[in-house]
Amino acid sequence: MNRLLILSAVFLTLNILDTATTVVGLANGKATEINPFHKSLNSKGISLQFVLIKNVVVPLIFCVLLYSCLKVVTGQHRIPYYTILIGLIIFYLAVVMNNLKVINKL
Repeated sequence: MNRLLILSAVFLTLNILDTATTVVGLANGKATEINPFHKSLNSKGISLQFVLIKNVVVPLIFCVLLYSCLKVVTGQHRIPYYTILIGLIIFYLAVVMNNLKVINKL
């Protein structure tokens, strides 16, 4: 369970960084967001509600589902859940790095 807490803390930290860099980008007019349809939205097409839903509601639902799954699953069957969480951490790290590049902070 300690591994889950550490990975969840890293995930939530990156999620907070993603939210902060997106809001800074919105304030500067430099925010970009790529939606699932591969259309790049500039800061005029991004609403604050979209940012909050994407960065607060969805990760919260994901963390609750992951935690409940890992409470039930034991042994070697936990590996896919940890793999999903590590994949999300890598994805969010790439997103934060992209946000930093866009707002010229890197």
